Amino acid sequence: MLGKMHEDLDSTIAEKNNGDENNCAGGETPVIGDVGESADGAGKPEGATSPKEDSKKEEDGEIDEKTRLEEEIQDEPVEDSDAEKENIEELKLKIAELEQEVNLKNNQINELMNRLKRLQADFDNYRKRTQREKKEMAQMAGVELVEKLLPVLDNFERALKVDDDFQGENSFKQGMAMIYEQFCNILNEAGLEPIEAVGEQFDPTKHEAVMRVESSEHDDNTVVGEIRKGYRMKGKVIRPAMVQVAYKKDAEE
Repeated sequence: MLGKMHEDLDSTIAEKNNGDENNCAGGETPVIGDVGESADGAGKPEGATSPKEDSKKEEDGEIDEKTRLEEEIQDEPVEDSDAEKENIEELKLKIAELEQEVNLKNNQINELMNRLKRLQADFDNYRKRTQREKKEMAQMAGVELVEKLLPVLDNFERALKVDDDFQGENSFKQGMAMIYEQFCNILNEAGLEPIEAVGEQFDPTKHEAVMRVESSEHDDNTVVGEIRKGYRMKGKVIRPAMVQVAYKKDAEE
């Protein structure tokens, strides 16, 4: 605003100077005394002024105008300064509010990060605890199975301690058959079951062919003999059965 008022002042002075130049250019001539009159103004018409006096009046008028405008300019900065102070105060308040919001957001972020770290720690502890419990359960399952097999071991020891004079061949065989049956029952309770092989079509997922046998009585790829039993544990094959597989000679040729 101060710059604007200075510009207005300069423009006013320039316009006034231009007006004087136009008057001279339009044919107006200053009033001067007759030729031969003395230099001190003798013979000058009443009320007439010299060009020097007119110029001085114009300069005085310009000075008064400039002084008036400068006084107005000096009065303006007070209002501008007050407005600027108000704007600065408003900006300071706004900055303080924004800083408060930033601090609040930072606190929320820190709280969420701490919560995330706690959740990660809890998850790691849960995973470790689950693995430990799983391992302990597997160990306990093995312990329970061994506990059930201990009576079978006891029976084997008793059978070996019996004097040969008190048992014949048949009684020994019967005793071993009883122990075998007891042992199989315990394994069946644990989820073990034998894989059927003889008479079945060869299945590579549960049979392992170790020999091919020519046969005219069986279809090709029929299991005709079992060399070693195969077993499933809770539906999963843990050992395939070793088998003999039949083939027809004519089909082979």
